[in-house]
Amino acid sequence: GYTDLVREDLELECMDTQVEDLNRSIRSANTLLALINNILDLAKIEAGRMDLHAKETSIKQLLAETIETVTPMAAANNNTLNMTTGELASTLFVDRQKLMQIFLNLLSNACKFTKNGEITFHIYNDLSFLYFSVQDTGVGIAKDMLDYIFEQFTQVDGSQTRQFEGTGLGMAITQNFCQLMGGQLTVKSEVNVGSTCSVKIPAVWDEHEIRDTK
Repeated sequence: GYTDLVREDLELECMDTQVEDLNRSIRSANTLLALINNILDLAKIEAGRMDLHAKETSIKQLLAETIETVTPMAAANNNTLNMTTGELASTLFVDRQKLMQIFLNLLSNACKFTKNGEITFHIYNDLSFLYFSVQDTGVGIAKDMLDYIFEQFTQVDGSQTRQFEGTGLGMAITQNFCQLMGGQLTVKSEVNVGSTCSVKIPAVWDEHEIRDTK
C-alpha cells in the first residue's frame, strides 16, 4: 500500500523510470503474497480446518471482479479473454471467497500457459448446479501427465517448471476447494492445442449439509 502511494506521487512528477521500478516491486509483492496465501490454504486443508461459509452471492458482481482481476494477466501474454454465459441466476447460495479463488486459479493458469492465444470462460447454472469451464489455446498437457497437476508443489515437468513461474499449488488447492464444496473438477488437454478445465458444484446447499462438511 505504501509503495502504491509513492508510485502515485512519482506518476504526478512524470518520473516514468522510477514508476516502472515500483511497478516491478508491486508485482513481486503480489506474487509473494499469493504464494504465502496458497501455502496457508494448503495447511488449513491438510489440518481439516478449512470451512465453508456459504451465503447469498451476486454472481454478476463476482464475475465482474474476476474479469477485472484477470484481464491484466491475459494482456501480459497478449491473450484474448472472452466470457460467455448461459442461463445464470442473479444470486446463488455459495461460498463466495472460495468460488472466486477457483475462478482466479483456473483463469490465471490459462493466462500463464497461453501466449498470443485465446481464453474462454463459460458459466451457467440449472436448478441444482453451477457449471463453468476455462478453455485455452496454450501449451497443453500430455495425457500421461494429467494426474500430476493435482499433486502439491508439482508442475507438468522439469522443463515446464523452468519456463513458467509458480509453486505447483494452484490446481491442488482448486481441486480441494471443489471437493469441499461438494463439486467436481475435470481437466482435458492436448499438447500444443490447449486445455479445458470444467467444474460442477452445487448451487444451493442445505444448512445441515454445510455444517456436516466442516
